[in-house]
Amino acid sequence: MPEPTLLIVDDVDDIRAEMIEMFDLVGFAAKGAGSIEPALDLLRGHSGIRIVLCDLRLRGECGADLGSRVREDPALSARALDFLFLTGDPAMADLVDPQLGKVLLKPVDPGLLIRTVEALVGKAPPG
Repeated sequence: MPEPTLLIVDDVDDIRAEMIEMFDLVGFAAKGAGSIEPALDLLRGHSGIRIVLCDLRLRGECGADLGSRVREDPALSARALDFLFLTGDPAMADLVDPQLGKVLLKPVDPGLLIRTVEALVGKAPPG
């Protein structure tokens, strides 16, 4: 299995699994986490991850905090990670520092989500 390009962080197991499958179908390997600590562990363990796709409203946590934690970690902050946050609450978009990442409002059209990830990678997916 190829090294993952994407890390999908969502506390709803079914949504996370569907997103991983969707990106797999278009050629992007992905890993998933349900909260911030497992997401940090996956980032530390998979240097190929370039994009973090994260729900802003996680159970008991704010997804934007993941970006802050990455910035505080010397090993992770040195990596060129792009963050793409998803939220159904437009007011939550204000929690994201625009320099940290982009916010898309849910429900997100799958085609738009895929095109946004492709743009972040800078090319179409392999294969």
